[in-house]
Amino acid sequence: MSLRAVLILLFSLGLSLPALAGQIRYGANEHQSDWQADGNRLFCRLSHEVPRYGLAIFERRAGGELGFRLETRLSPRQVAMARLVSAPPQWKHDTLIRDLGQVDIRTERASMHLPEAQARRLLLELEHGMFPSFSFSDWADGRDSVTVALSAVRVRQALGEFQQCLDSQLPYGFEQVRDTRVHFAFDKSELSPEARRRLDVVAEFMRLDERIDGVVLEGHADSRGWPRYNDALSLRRAEAVREYLIAQGVDAEKFQFDLRAYGERRPLASNRTEAGRAQNRTVIVSLQGG
Repeated sequence: MSLRAVLILLFSLGLSLPALAGQIRYGANEHQSDWQADGNRLFCRLSHEVPRYGLAIFERRAGGELGFRLETRLSPRQVAMARLVSAPPQWKHDTLIRDLGQVDIRTERASMHLPEAQARRLLLELEHGMFPSFSFSDWADGRDSVTVALSAVRVRQALGEFQQCLDSQLPYGFEQVRDTRVHFAFDKSELSPEARRRLDVVAEFMRLDERIDGVVLEGHADSRGWPRYNDALSLRRAEAVREYLIAQGVDAEKFQFDLRAYGERRPLASNRTEAGRAQNRTVIVSLQGG
């Protein structure tokens, strides 16, 4: 049997014992192979246990990019490189092993990370029934070649569930909503349709993310009018935002901090121009936690 045939056999069977002299292989066989998908509108995850080695994880947070990491129980001692290839199952005789490039090995528990482009390539290989694997020198003395393989056995259903989770995710995350500005018309504290749309986004995110434990509301005004009047106006604006968020289902206890009414004392832009004054007629909604 040729070396290529041996490699394909090892990839497809998922042998967990050393198969060739100087080679150590980790991977789930057809009975061990198990993929799990879980998540919600904020976080999606697809994971696969690699027996005796660790955990392979695809994940994406709302507003972020898809990523892949390979966690290990055997932390590497130094930075190194691994070769990523994708091998066909034994019955695909005419399919070639695909070279998917190199991957950095980090000296941490999540020793290998793939950015979105490579992570999507890896998912596509699994969907096509291929067996991606990482190959590198052992972390003891470098004498042996180590291969860590992902099994494509029973992956399709979990892949479908994972894709459904990705499709239902919010298109924005914490970084996109943590500091939201809501603008007001001159001498007004009523919310405009645009302001309500922006606050709807904040409210939806707060209802879903239990890590948000508080909100700070900073009311501002431009410099036209008396300073004391502008202080009161900026407070009314902050109160209008708070009342709207609570009406949209945000827990009132999230507003544990006093509303901050700065009036014209902390301008966000120059009051010398109309554009600057428009920027100063605002409330800043700052989420705490996350």
